[in-house]
Amino acid sequence: MLEQAREWYDAMTPAERIKLVQRKLAGMNMYPGPINGATSRELSAAIGRYQAENQLVADGRVNFDLYYALLDADQPIVEDPNAKSSV
Repeated sequence: MLEQAREWYDAMTPAERIKLVQRKLAGMNMYPGPINGATSRELSAAIGRYQAENQLVADGRVNFDLYYALLDADQPIVEDPNAKSSV
């Protein structure tokens, strides 16, 4: 699982990684900001809180450890408001 997650993470652009983190943290009611793939102080603060609560290095940055922890998190994810509909 770890190896597959690393491949997914490496295949994403930085904006895609950020957007995934925004969506997961928003689903946990930890991040109320926009889902836009851009960093902000608000996002960094939410990331830092999540990292501290989950025994990760609380530096407020998007990294693989955060990504992997969020993949494993049994929490909802909000929809991407910019995703193209398949209808």
